[in-house]
Amino acid sequence: MTITAKEYNVLNAIAHHEMNSINGDTPTQASEVQTYLWADDFGGEMQLNEHAVGGVIASLIEKKLIEVGEWDEKDNYVNFTDLGFDEWSAVHLCDELKTAEPATPAITKCHTALARGLNGKESVHCRQAYSDSRTPAQKKAQQQLIDAALKTKTTGKATGDTITALVAANPRKPGTHGHTSFEIILKAGGSIALADYKAAGGRMNDLRWDIERGNSQLA
Repeated sequence: MTITAKEYNVLNAIAHHEMNSINGDTPTQASEVQTYLWADDFGGEMQLNEHAVGGVIASLIEKKLIEVGEWDEKDNYVNFTDLGFDEWSAVHLCDELKTAEPATPAITKCHTALARGLNGKESVHCRQAYSDSRTPAQKKAQQQLIDAALKTKTTGKATGDTITALVAANPRKPGTHGHTSFEIILKAGGSIALADYKAAGGRMNDLRWDIERGNSQLA
């Protein structure tokens, strides 16, 4: 299958979107990729407008690399299919491991396959190589994020006028919109009026994501 540069870039933006359960980390399986379908976020780094991103999304759906559906009354979701993850990871994970040490058998196979034109069927080497390159602490931290998302996810309905943080430290990945929004709550002492949160630049989508995962509440 041929994937264009724009298609790969949008797949990469979806894979690393901060609203995934693993909080913007690099996914190692398709089930870790399900996020809001926010075309402006996906196109921002590539300087593509929402219309252009929409065209790429349509192409990815046609190629059966992603699935799109209704998340709730306000948003749609997008997730990788197994084929989509294979095609994306075939390039991305191997590229991340160009200088990986030690050179495990999986990494060697990954690089060999990449050099001759990697296809999705061989991306299993990339996933294994990426897993081999991670420390036990990194693997444990990622699994904790996944487990927490599965255990605490609710309807995410935000009702009330006061936001309260339910965790002491910012759980969002530094440098993301979500991290900035959560910092607003923490800098206010862990509790802030919804109106003040919005006035300070806090995003409602970030708040909903944190409520779904038990990081904060609105009452």
